[in-house]
Amino acid sequence: MANPYSEVATLGIEHSLSKNLSASATYSFVRGIKLPRTRNINLTPPLILNSQNASLIGVPIPDPQQIGRAVFTDMRLDPQHDGIHQLESEASSSYHGLTLTVNRRLANEFELLASYTVSKAIDDASDFSESPQNPHTAIRRRG
Repeated sequence: MANPYSEVATLGIEHSLSKNLSASATYSFVRGIKLPRTRNINLTPPLILNSQNASLIGVPIPDPQQIGRAVFTDMRLDPQHDGIHQLESEASSSYHGLTLTVNRRLANEFELLASYTVSKAIDDASDFSESPQNPHTAIRRRG
């Protein structure tokens, strides 16, 4: 297991709009690297669902949206076990955030600070018990 770590970058700018009023924008980026997750290494590769193999896979009447999608069967590489979960340091995460702030400095016994943040977080394993949707295509990083 590799040690997980994160990379963080922040960039901010502030501009004075008047004597007592300023506005600022701050962008934040955080990236998690070598995060732990589990992967079921006992699954057979998925089959692409079509009308010919649907009943064999266990989908008696497939919807049109299901045709052409990957489906896992009940077969296992080692039939004596169901899931064999391997802990690995292959997951990652990223966060992008933009904070907009307006600040009115204390004047005439009145002060105002208003902020709004819009952000997006993406990860491929939030905790130890999550596995990739398809362990056969999970991105494997080394380094």
